[in-house]
This record gives sequence, structure tokens and C-alpha cells, in this order.
Amino acid sequence: MPLQEMLPDEKSIDGAAVLRSIEVQHGILVERAEGIYSFSHLTLQEYLTAQYIDDHRQIDSLVAEHLTEQRWREIFILVAGLMRGGADNLLLQMETTAQQFINTDNLKNLLHWSEQATEGSEGDFKPAAKRSAAIFISPACAHNILALTSALCPNLYYGLDSISLDLCIFDEALTPNPNLDFFCNIIPELDLAISYNPDLLRDEVFIFNQVFALFRRSVRNLAQAIVQLEIFNLVYSDTLSGKLNALEAKHSGITQSYEARYDLIKSVRRTWYLALSFDPDWLDWSEAEVESLNNYLYANELIVRCKEAAVRVSPKVWAGIEERMLTVREGKG
Repeated sequence: MPLQEMLPDEKSIDGAAVLRSIEVQHGILVERAEGIYSFSHLTLQEYLTAQYIDDHRQIDSLVAEHLTEQRWREIFILVAGLMRGGADNLLLQMETTAQQFINTDNLKNLLHWSEQATEGSEGDFKPAAKRSAAIFISPACAHNILALTSALCPNLYYGLDSISLDLCIFDEALTPNPNLDFFCNIIPELDLAISYNPDLLRDEVFIFNQVFALFRRSVRNLAQAIVQLEIFNLVYSDTLSGKLNALEAKHSGITQSYEARYDLIKSVRRTWYLALSFDPDWLDWSEAEVESLNNYLYANELIVRCKEAAVRVSPKVWAGIEERMLTVREGKG
């Protein structure tokens, strides 16, 4: 609306002068280029956008078009806080849209597994948080899962964060050509030995023994953490540790071919999967599936953050959303 219409009693209004005055005196606007102004702080723009969306009832388009866009994250949270009538509709629409990302058998199998593996477990955590923790520990490429766990249950998040390095070691040790820089950073003895004797880089037996020793310790740490957290109903660390001990004894001082040594690590991996009752065939994912999973996890984490920001959410509605979170809704998606 032109300033003349807003201030009809003023005979002459210099719009450029008004802009300069706002810029100099208030700092709300900044001239980014000649004649081009923008808000000095992104928060101002985000708030006004959120207010416009709430005022004009544009929740449908907000969710449909921007749910997984990071730059719209704060706008979602602000909209949730502005909805004085309650944020139920916003949260339910976000949930429905998020579920559309679970659209392949691999993704559905992962969620089914996380539910079955944690149902009835003894840990004093919400079922959705247990499912989130299970996905974190699984070999799935779920990059956004820790953020969701943190939103659902900070205490469980801290427990999982403490084994993040062990999971990285587990994954890296199982690659055909482990990244030695990665292992040198966490095995001072290996780094020091190679610095004194670079020829060790060509000593496959030496490298393998170092990596496998760290790998085995990481698996033991993971098994112990799983039992302590009590999120699973299928995992027994004594059984897992016993099998690992047997494998290590069988291959102690290994001097076999690279292929034989790699088979040993694959045997450990199979042992791990059996302990988790996890089918490795579920991991034959496309890039699109990995992206869909992480979009789904991000959207669910944002749902929790919006619920926290909302002035009012129906307890019944939220209980239903939380109960369905990280589960497959039959006939949906």
C-alpha cells in the first residue's frame, strides 16, 4: 500500500527519505544495493512471514511446499507459536505429509523392525524414542536420527551420542579399504608407529590387526550400551560377546590373505546383525531412498519442535501423533 494511502493527511511524502530514516534511526532495514532494501535480521522476515501465513490461513501450502526445507524451519516453529486456536491441524498435516516419504519396502521394513525390536523392552523411555534409538544403532543411513532422538528424549540422546564413535568405527572397518587417516586419528599407537616407519603402511597384517582390535572393542562397547539402555527386547550382549570372543580366538595372530581377513570382519558383521535380528538385505537402498528416510526423520523432529513451541495442542491429538511416529501406517504413503 502506498504511503499516501496510509497517511492521507500528509501532503507530500518522500518514500526514499522514509526508508533512509528507518535505516539510520531504527536499523530494521538495510540498503543491500542501490535502491534495494532488506530486513537487517532474518528473524524479522521470518516472523512477518509466519504472521502472514497464520493470518491468511496458508498452513496447507506451507506444509505441502516447504516441510523439508531447512530455511523454512524457524517459520514453521513461529507459526506453531502464533496459532492461538491451537496447533493441532498444523501438526497433523505435517505428520501426513511426512508419512508420504515412507514409500518403499526397504523404508517400511526398517520402521517395522524398529517397532518389533523395541516393543515391550524394559527401558523407561517413550516407545517413539526407543524406535528412534534402534534406527540410530542399525546400519541404516539415517543421518537425522540423533536430532529426532534428542527432541523426543534428551536423556536417551546423551546415551546414544556416547557411542557415536563406536558406530563410525564399526562402519569404517567394514569397508573394503578402510580409511587409515580415520583410524590414525583415534589410534595414537598406529599413528606414531607409521610416523616412525612409513613402510608399515604396506604391512597388511599389521594394519589389519590394529583395525580389527579397535573394531572388536567398538562392537563390545555397542553391545554393552544396548543392554544398559534397555531399548531392545532382542539383544543379549553376553551372547554377542561370546561369539566375538570365539571369532577372535579362531583367528588370533591371523596371517592369511587380505580376502580371508576381510571375511573375518564380515563374519563379525553377520554376528552383529543376527544379534539385532536385522536383515542386511534391507540396506540395498537407492540414493532416493536414503534422501526420503532423512526427509522423514527431519520432518518428525520438526513436528516435535513445533509441538514444543505451540501455545496449545490437544493432549489426545499429540498422544496419537507420538504413538504413530516411526511406524508404518498401513494403507498410507
